Amino acid sequence: MSHLTLRGEGPDKTILKKAPGVHSKLKLDADYGEFIATVEDASQFHPRMGVVVVDNQQREGWTPSVRTIVDIAQNTLRFDRFLHIDYSVVNQGKVFNTFPLIAGYEVEDVHVENLTADGARDSSETLDGCQAGAIYFFRSRKMTIRNCVARNYPGDGISCQFVEDPVVENCEAAGNASLGIHLGTGALRGLVRSNRAHDNGQDGLFLCWRVQHGRWEENHSWNNGRDGISLGHKDTDNVFIKNVIEGNAHAGIYFRDESEINAAHRNTFVDNTICDNGRLDVPGYGIRVDGATKNLAFTSNLIRNSGGPQTGNQQVGIYIGPQADDVTCEGNQFEGKCVRVVDESSGGHHKR
Repeated sequence: MSHLTLRGEGPDKTILKKAPGVHSKLKLDADYGEFIATVEDASQFHPRMGVVVVDNQQREGWTPSVRTIVDIAQNTLRFDRFLHIDYSVVNQGKVFNTFPLIAGYEVEDVHVENLTADGARDSSETLDGCQAGAIYFFRSRKMTIRNCVARNYPGDGISCQFVEDPVVENCEAAGNASLGIHLGTGALRGLVRSNRAHDNGQDGLFLCWRVQHGRWEENHSWNNGRDGISLGHKDTDNVFIKNVIEGNAHAGIYFRDESEINAAHRNTFVDNTICDNGRLDVPGYGIRVDGATKNLAFTSNLIRNSGGPQTGNQQVGIYIGPQADDVTCEGNQFEGKCVRVVDESSGGHHKR
């Protein structure tokens, strides 16, 4: 349904918590076009439960089938929609109950506000953010997620895929198995502002494929298991202003390794604070630009390595890889114990 608001009484009062994880292996192959899956033991499943069907070859991205159980007959689960790919017993096919706690599919002008979505991560099997998240939107327009907490989910905290004009504001994404806040699959004109993304298993703020013309402003991304902000495949023409990125395991800001036709070109970073990224036993980067990435601007950012016993190992302030080109670095302030302030491994045209 479009044109509605789901509003809680506050993240401390309205808490939607996922049920403990249940799972079973497939007993029969579950094929494309079928509305059913026969499992070895259906005793822990029940009608109206959200589940996902996978196998070892169809485990990521758009290959799992996220469905709702509508009926159970002995060990056969019947779903609301047909399966969109084949899942086999020989490839360890199974069903488990990881699903979005709040989801909007093909909706417009929908607002989710003032609540917590808790994912029962410890007991549940993981599923990446293409089709799930504690809070999830797909093929939707002008939706807002505001003043929400997405935590402890066995995947991404907040995931918005194939969306236009999404707003994620003043939210916290913490302790999730994968990504904190994930915009992807052609997300256009997003506004991600004043959020906290921390202690997630992978990246705090993740731009997936074709995230374009967005604005990331005054977010805080820290203590994540990989990067603070990650950009890659066709993630172009975005602006990042006054974000604080600190204490992440690898890089504060990371441009993934993409070919020139697919790289994250024309992105701008202004007035961000990037400090103490990298673990004590692994060299870290304030900013790392890999791939054939072009036309980047880093202006008036503070890049710091405190170098204390409890901080990171951010030995390189800005790394510009061998294929990168047309990178502008102006007015940035470097503090602390950087081994290399700007490491230019490319022979490209850069302005410092």
